[in-house]
Amino acid sequence: MRKRQCGLAYGWFTAWVEQNLALTVTFVNSPDVTDLLVAFRADFTHTEFHTFMDEAADPPGTFRVRVGDTDGWAYAVEHFTTHGGDPGVLEQLSGGGREALVLSYTQTVSCFLYVKDEVLLNGFDTIATDIRWGTDQHRFDAEMAAAGFFGPEPACPASGARLVEMITGIEITQPMLERSLRSARVPPPWESV
Repeated sequence: MRKRQCGLAYGWFTAWVEQNLALTVTFVNSPDVTDLLVAFRADFTHTEFHTFMDEAADPPGTFRVRVGDTDGWAYAVEHFTTHGGDPGVLEQLSGGGREALVLSYTQTVSCFLYVKDEVLLNGFDTIATDIRWGTDQHRFDAEMAAAGFFGPEPACPASGARLVEMITGIEITQPMLERSLRSARVPPPWESV
């Protein structure tokens, strides 16, 4: 098997995702992280600050979301849950003219979704990019090409991180994913939010 060429800028992101097995990062152009906690049906009775490693050490059956903000966007980091990948959650987050997007990598499904004004405009499988969803399925074709989604090899997670940066201006960094963030319990992944 040939090694995928993932580029230097976000090569660390590909290695990080592959090492940690699952990551879902959700963004909404609102500085208020409370919107994310509400949309994810998080337990507000008990929030703490946790790092990624704190949550990775949680006992089985403990599901959390960690939330933070950067550059006018609130974001959520999920490990082994994908609530942000639910179009209904993104539609709720995008009300009032806001944008919401998710980049999700799991062992079985990897996807990107973009919602504005409660309408799923663009979504695609990040490995099989011809599998698409939304009312404007080719909205980001130029950005996808620039991020490396249309090369001869399957795209790697680095391409997704580059795409997020092109759309939002946010550079996903390792400290952003791992640092101590407000954390709350969320429903198990098999329960729809």
